[in-house]
Amino acid sequence: MKIFFFLFIVSGLSIAMGQTSRFTVKVLDHETGKPLSGMKVGGSVGTTIKPGYGWGTGKGIHVEGKETDTNGCYTFTIDGGNGAYGAEVYEQKGYYRMLSGGWRYQKASGIFPYRRYQPWNPIIELRMVKKRNPIPMYVMQYRGKIPATEIPVGFDLLNGDWVQPYGKGENSDIIFTLHIKEPPKGVTKFYPDYDLVVSFLQKHDGIQEVVQEEKPGLGKREFRILNMLTAPIEGYQNPYIQHHSVIKVGPENRLKDFFFRIRSQTHPDGSLKDGLYGKIYGGIECSPLVPPSGYFRFFYYLNPTPGDTNLEFDCKTTLMKNGIAPINQP
Repeated sequence: MKIFFFLFIVSGLSIAMGQTSRFTVKVLDHETGKPLSGMKVGGSVGTTIKPGYGWGTGKGIHVEGKETDTNGCYTFTIDGGNGAYGAEVYEQKGYYRMLSGGWRYQKASGIFPYRRYQPWNPIIELRMVKKRNPIPMYVMQYRGKIPATEIPVGFDLLNGDWVQPYGKGENSDIIFTLHIKEPPKGVTKFYPDYDLVVSFLQKHDGIQEVVQEEKPGLGKREFRILNMLTAPIEGYQNPYIQHHSVIKVGPENRLKDFFFRIRSQTHPDGSLKDGLYGKIYGGIECSPLVPPSGYFRFFYYLNPTPGDTNLEFDCKTTLMKNGIAPINQP
């Protein structure tokens, strides 16, 4: 029994402490593909063994690296840890911060205490997105409730509030109508299905889903940045209906990103003259529960200049008194 316990402790310590991992970060410019030297990078290895067993912290190991060489590379060698590995390049030199995904090691080879994680020294390629024309914007993350259901309720995006009599807003830039449905048989009434109708008053106002096309070498956050820097002129819907079902879990239930246009002006012939463009990150979250309780959330950016489709926030200056800044999401 004592021998078994000793072997258990030794094997556990070898798993937790005896491995060395090595990986190389290669940093490139997204547009040119050329390596970027002198870029400060960081590397991490997870720790999957839970605390309480005498080893491991559960927090992982993070190492602040030095700068990349002339080939855009920096190699990390990290002792300890037993989970996924990944890297990041910090915001610098006119580029946005970039994060890699996380990859799990397949196995460890060698004899304790000289074991190595495999694959040994894989290359993590990160393509940097350069800042273009960041500007001050109206930026707000609204968290609250829809003040009424089954009737249209307007929200003023420049004031960040519901229109009167529910708030201090003056213009119904975007109108939400929440229709609560009877819950399916066997489902508690506290989690009903619903349809959320998003509509607008002006002829050329509207909303459209962002098509998130993945781009080589970029993580989810990075290609979302690229895909949402400029609003399109065409393709807006009015109204747009967001369906939700507690039984049918599918694409209609997933949160989406959106572009929108409000306060549009027309030429004498009825064609579009200009309007205010914006974007919504992370969709429109709604959980009605038993009305009027529950919650309602959406995170939006709005360019204040009519006709300007640039949606690259400077991450510092929000034009809204109760908005949020600084943030690291342009």
